[in-house]
Amino acid sequence: MDKTIKVLIIILLSILILGSLGAFAILFTTQTDFNMYKTSKVYDNDIEEEFNAINVDTDSLDVKIIKSNDEKVNVKIYDKDDNKVSVEVENNTLNIEETVKNSMCFMCGKREAVISVPEKEYDLVVQSTSGDVESRVNLNNATIVVTSGDIELRKVNELSMIVTSGDIDIEEVNKVTIASTSGDIEIGKINSRLDIQTTSGDIDIDNLTITNDSKIEVISGDVVINKSSDNFYCDAKATSGDVKIKDNNRRAEYELKIRAKSGDIIVRWVDLAYYL
Repeated sequence: MDKTIKVLIIILLSILILGSLGAFAILFTTQTDFNMYKTSKVYDNDIEEEFNAINVDTDSLDVKIIKSNDEKVNVKIYDKDDNKVSVEVENNTLNIEETVKNSMCFMCGKREAVISVPEKEYDLVVQSTSGDVESRVNLNNATIVVTSGDIELRKVNELSMIVTSGDIDIEEVNKVTIASTSGDIEIGKINSRLDIQTTSGDIDIDNLTITNDSKIEVISGDVVINKSSDNFYCDAKATSGDVKIKDNNRRAEYELKIRAKSGDIIVRWVDLAYYL
């Protein structure tokens, strides 16, 4: 390496280190109040009105829906004191909205909305810029749009989801539509129809039965499916990768179309009696 380049690299590294040390020195000598970065419980109330749907519009709150222990509805929100969150029931829907947005804080503690509800099926709509979504109760129709965050759901009748970056984990779903840019997708059981498109990430389905034509499109990632029925024909093609399908029924009533540009495709029986 040229001596001049070496000297420049050393100078740049020295400036970077000295700048970092200076920033920390200023931070501590000015007696910075670190409490400003802490989150606390800013909302904790029981909800008396009845509702069958939940709508959450947030910038960066995690959303967690859990089964209540006492059959009551309760909402707890952990956030910075200066962030405003609105909670109300209107038109049979519980609405939770973060009214002060652009409040990203990398030094803040965990920011989340915890919704405790009695066990029954709810409709769910979540729009979030940055935050995880978790539901431990059954959902009827769910629509989730998240820019960055992981999704974990229990059982859903019909699900529509757009996720830019984040892993997706679903226990069971009847009909599912997913558009994902980056992240792995794991689904325990699908009972009717799927339409999954992802740019980068693996797709793993433990138990698949379909009653409608379905499709999967992947740019980069493996697709592994365990089927529990031979009522569908698998039309699978991979530009770069192996395709292995056990007992493909060309006379089946339905078709599962799989396209992968880079990645393997494996379809086998759910009981794993056959390995590919």
